[in-house]
Parts: sequence; structure tokens; C-alpha cells
Amino acid sequence: MTNRVCILHLWIRLWHWGNALAIIALSITGISLHFSDPNLPLVEFSLAARIHNVAGVILAGLWVVFMTGNIVTGNWWQYIPKPPGIIKRCLTQMKYYGSGIFKGEPEPYPPTPRSISTSCRLSLTGRSCTWCFRW
Repeated sequence: MTNRVCILHLWIRLWHWGNALAIIALSITGISLHFSDPNLPLVEFSLAARIHNVAGVILAGLWVVFMTGNIVTGNWWQYIPKPPGIIKRCLTQMKYYGSGIFKGEPEPYPPTPRSISTSCRLSLTGRSCTWCFRW
């Protein structure tokens, strides 16, 4: 019998699935709105517009929940890139995901509970900063 280890908190996993559902809804309704044809609608226009607006508000609310949750739980520290050796760690990880994973090589930075990889830190920090400055 295997021992199950949860890498992320339950609230982060729920937030992630909420994001996924909101983005799928935004994608489907956005495509329907963009390529609207009264004779052959993917989703009827006014319904698609309402769903699209609600999904957008939900996605923005989920971002607020994520930011607040990270501040309250102290989880924010793992999203801060650690500069010493960051380029080497990123290149090592890129090499692993580019070819090492297919050769059965061991992960250079195995996942541990409550931690994320260097490239994820850079990516998520950049996206969060971009999101903040859009407002």
C-alpha cells in the first residue's frame, strides 16, 4: 500500500481547480462570443456574455483568495525566487524536462511538501507582478 503525500494545501488545490474551471468557461464563451453566428451558435450570445462576465469576476475573486490565503498562511515565501545559482538551477530543470525525464533520469529537485521549483517561482512571481500592475 502506498503512502499518499499531499504536496500542496487543500485550499491551494481547490483554488487551482476553480481557476481551471473559470478559464475553461472563459475560453468556451470567449470563442462563442468572438465567432458568434446567429444561425449556428456554440452558446447563445446573451447567455455566453453573462457566463463570460460571471467567470471573469470569479477568476478575479479567486486571485484575491489566492493572494490573501498566501499572506495569511505564510505560504508566500515559496514564490520568492532565490537568486544565488538561479540560472544554473533553471537550466538543470529545463534539461531534465527537455530530455532527462524521457531517459528515466532522477528528478534534479524532487518535490517536497509545501515547495515549488525554481522555474515555477520565477513564472508565478512574474505573473503575479504583471497581474498587479494591470490594474
